[in-house]
Amino acid sequence: ALPALTGALFSAHLLPELARTPNYTEAFALPLQALSLLLLLREWNGGDRAGYAVAQGAIGGVLFHLQPNCVGATVGYLLLSGFRQLGEKRVGQFLSKVSWLLLGFAGVSATILLPMAARGALGEFWYGSIGFNLEYSGTTSLLTKVRSLYWGVVATSEFGAIWLALPVVLSLAAGGLSVGTSAGRAACAASLLFVVEALLSGVSGRVPRYYYLMWLAPMSVLISSFIKTCLGAAGN
Repeated sequence: ALPALTGALFSAHLLPELARTPNYTEAFALPLQALSLLLLLREWNGGDRAGYAVAQGAIGGVLFHLQPNCVGATVGYLLLSGFRQLGEKRVGQFLSKVSWLLLGFAGVSATILLPMAARGALGEFWYGSIGFNLEYSGTTSLLTKVRSLYWGVVATSEFGAIWLALPVVLSLAAGGLSVGTSAGRAACAASLLFVVEALLSGVSGRVPRYYYLMWLAPMSVLISSFIKTCLGAAGN
């Protein structure tokens, strides 16, 4: 309980703009991102089921139509599923999972887009959701996009939070963490999600602090993992 509380408190204090002005697209995406991560871990610990993939697709559909680069949770889910199932040569199961996910995504998309089309507003919706974001992101160089990651680290360095999360990511990359336990799997999933969200936050190359709100959920899990590891080491 203490590691989880610590991780949550760090995240809550990282970007106070969320509390002062919660009307950001990323703020609406945060609960869906957390739900996606929770479902991913439940599936990993309890076994693959089609319902999980459909739910992930539905969540991805909402996230995509909120803002395309908020879809990191769905990307992370597909990547982790691919690593697990393709690595075990379960190609058929992975393709089945992708199919169920696309079904969930299509269902949500149809629910959103068909009423727009019926009212003749599909073009406006498409431009507001997709076209504008493509134009917005296309005006900055690759170097500027990479540089935005640096500013993300700066934004999440308050209270040292990013420096508690990154060691877990690096330890996992170096093979220092086992995914044989539920805690190790949570750290693995959060690490992958953190990397995906970091990359997606840099797509526009711009650096408003609220762009980094999507880092908070995976960082909270990573900080919890770091604290738990430290407490375990201190107890031995």
